[in-house]
Amino acid sequence: MLNKSFFIAIFFTIIFQIVFSFYYSSEIINQNNLINQNQTTFKTLKLKNQDLEKKLAILSSLTTVEAIVNQKNYINLKDILDLQN
Repeated sequence: MLNKSFFIAIFFTIIFQIVFSFYYSSEIINQNNLINQNQTTFKTLKLKNQDLEKKLAILSSLTTVEAIVNQKNYINLKDILDLQN
């Protein structure tokens, strides 16, 4: 009687171990897929950020600002104000 219950317990333990192994393996695969997806998204966002920083540097450069000011025909304040007084 003791042998029979002992073998049944071992059998269910082995079955539980197999089922748990499949579950845990699938969770590891899901987590790896999520990490890969997040890394891809991060790389894309990083490239977009670099592109935006480059565009900002170009648009805020002195030559671009000077060209925009010349297009708008702004009058220089030094020419209008008398700063000697």
